[in-house]
Amino acid sequence: MRNIRLYAGLIVCLVLSAPLLHCGELAAGQKKDILKFNKMYERGEYAEAADFELDRIGDDRSDKAKLLQSLQAAAALRYDSRLELSSRLFDESDAILREHEEKLLASTASSSAGAVLLNDSSLDYKGTVYDGVMLNTYNALNFWEAGKTDLARIEFNRALERQRRAVERFASEIEKTRRALAEKQASGSVPLDVERRADSPEVDALIQQNYSNIFAFEAYPDFANPFANYAAGLFFLSQKDYPRAEEQLKRVVGMSGMDSPAKGDLALVVEALGGKEDVGAYTWVIFENGSGPVREEIRLDLPLFIVSRTVKYTGIALPTLAFREKGCEYLNLKTGDETVGRTAVLSSMDRVVQTEFKKRYPAVLRRAIASAAVKTVAQAQVQKQLGDIGGLLGGLVQRATTIADTRMWTALPKEFQVARIKTPEDGRLEIVSSEGRSFAVTVPPGARSIVYIKIPSMEARPYCSVTAMDALPARDAAVSVSSGKALSTTEQSLP
Repeated sequence: MRNIRLYAGLIVCLVLSAPLLHCGELAAGQKKDILKFNKMYERGEYAEAADFELDRIGDDRSDKAKLLQSLQAAAALRYDSRLELSSRLFDESDAILREHEEKLLASTASSSAGAVLLNDSSLDYKGTVYDGVMLNTYNALNFWEAGKTDLARIEFNRALERQRRAVERFASEIEKTRRALAEKQASGSVPLDVERRADSPEVDALIQQNYSNIFAFEAYPDFANPFANYAAGLFFLSQKDYPRAEEQLKRVVGMSGMDSPAKGDLALVVEALGGKEDVGAYTWVIFENGSGPVREEIRLDLPLFIVSRTVKYTGIALPTLAFREKGCEYLNLKTGDETVGRTAVLSSMDRVVQTEFKKRYPAVLRRAIASAAVKTVAQAQVQKQLGDIGGLLGGLVQRATTIADTRMWTALPKEFQVARIKTPEDGRLEIVSSEGRSFAVTVPPGARSIVYIKIPSMEARPYCSVTAMDALPARDAAVSVSSGKALSTTEQSLP
């Protein structure tokens, strides 16, 4: 009889654990897909990366569960010069993000309580503040390059508004998570004081040991993204909206310091405000350098002290950041045999990501502790009822379902560099990387343009496009090297 009860109990354990194990399988599949996309994207294979994500999305692009795939595909399409489809996906991603944001602001702590104990990786990807800001910024750049300045202005305004509202959204999100955990503790669903355990010396020591290099950085204020402000500032400059251009460029200089390469651009705007209408024919170079961070999982054993020490496994899984390499150190700009400029760092996307990661981390840690506490109690109960076999099975299930959410938009760069030079008289500009690779770009002579370059890794062939800032058809100026092998060290003109 005892064996029958034991067998029946094991069957029940397996049935109940099946959905949790399925969540683990889904998370493993998501990680593989992100890695596959990253490999193609880092090599500059934007067409392949875009098509891979489009296949994953399928026909229903409005599906909220496909937000991350849409963001990845939209970015890759932008650098494959499929701007129309890229913007369509950015628009659809924006709609999904706004729906998530509106639900967050309208939700209550009680309605959020059920999700507190779930693995974050089992929930729909809801995006980050910087996802929304960069989505709108990239879409604005798409429209600007296509000569649709009215739509570009709308997207830049959306990016700036998202930054402004980020503090409000974040405060609401954190408060609702805190209250949801408190409700779970009050009802007995979470069998420990999460706040006390998260702030304990034991947990603090583990955090310092595993996150000291990630949290040791100078944060940008209030979810700010200097590149979004800079791109908007250049756009307003091109539209002769000098007061707004001054406002945005002042913010950039304030965030990036007195050595900021944006200081010269701010000086141009100040001159224009002083009555000098013709700011001159300049060419700006914007350089997306390298690849931004990726999330990885670390597992930590936590001394929960809430159940018998005879349980087979107890621990939590947390996300951490791994940083990727630059495409090169800088770009030299040459006209003829003369070096006329060099790109300099305007902003670090790594720091933008780190800033939000650090702000969100306390809530992530507390949810992980609460989830581990519930699973550990369940494991102890199974062991009590079914003995060591049940405890072993419970431990295996808990370990398999203890998963960190490592999803993130990985198509973003490591940093943004910029430079500004007088437009070459013949319109010919040579770009030379710090490693000696070179290629030539032709811009409209006597006009203002933006040369946009992306090099996600040292192995990637550079992408390059030209956006006419004056009233010129963008297609007459656009050039691209978005596919093929890495350029050689000899000069290569763009087709």
